[in-house]
Amino acid sequence: MDVKRIALIGGTGSGKTTALESFCEGMMQKGKKEQGTAYINGQKICCWSSSYPETSKELQVNTDGVMVFLDSTKGVTEDDAKLMNHLGDMNIPHVILANKQDLTKRKLDVRSSAPVIPTVARNTKCMVGAVETLLKIISPYQYHQNKCALEVVTIKSSAD
Repeated sequence: MDVKRIALIGGTGSGKTTALESFCEGMMQKGKKEQGTAYINGQKICCWSSSYPETSKELQVNTDGVMVFLDSTKGVTEDDAKLMNHLGDMNIPHVILANKQDLTKRKLDVRSSAPVIPTVARNTKCMVGAVETLLKIISPYQYHQNKCALEVVTIKSSAD
């Protein structure tokens, strides 16, 4: 099975750890990084999170896609803008999560062509939807194949 590696990156307190806890199993700490594994629509995903800027070097080597966490209560910081520009320049698939929407309805001034998804990190359904959006960007065909395979299994098991 193909494993997708997804980085959750954002400033301190932006919701990365909370998100990992909401949709990943087997959480563990490795240095300053947190890691976890999830299965979404039949796709195995290994996630890791870290605050920037120390993650920039690892993105090209260890990552299929990135979820950028923005704290909606603080707005877009200079570090956030630099990270989004870097991801765009490097053509790294990513989505931007306007997190903490339960605390504010602030519309963030995001200057990126990546999808901006309003989220609440502790809401599992919300986070799974954000991961699915990223998986569609990373490899749309594989995402569709996984989804169809799951539908066939579901139909067969309900017919039994």
